[in-house]
Amino acid sequence: MTPTYIKGDCDSLEQLFRFHGMTNEERAFFFGRSILERESGCGRDTYNETTGDTGVCQINPVHSRSGYFFGEYYEHGWTIDLFGFTAGQKGIDRDNPNIIPACLWLLRGGSFTPGKLNTSPWN
Repeated sequence: MTPTYIKGDCDSLEQLFRFHGMTNEERAFFFGRSILERESGCGRDTYNETTGDTGVCQINPVHSRSGYFFGEYYEHGWTIDLFGFTAGQKGIDRDNPNIIPACLWLLRGGSFTPGKLNTSPWN
């Protein structure tokens, strides 16, 4: 059963990430270093009007454009082709539930399998 998530509550957001397979190492990055608190207030504000960054981990709109990402070509961008949401576009998909696994995919360097962390999108 999917955990209950309360916008702005980092503990409930952490449980949702765990539900989607977040590892302890990924937890240490996203929550131990307060990355998601900094990026969106753990979901209080999931759209940046200035940059178009979208979701709890603030995925950049460039990821919703066609191109190569992590060595693979995505016709509509990886956020659309793999997860079915668009980053940017006035925040229409700002709270799409697929953003959580997309955040993990991005942190995993374009992989569904945990491994080496790609922290560069949040530097």
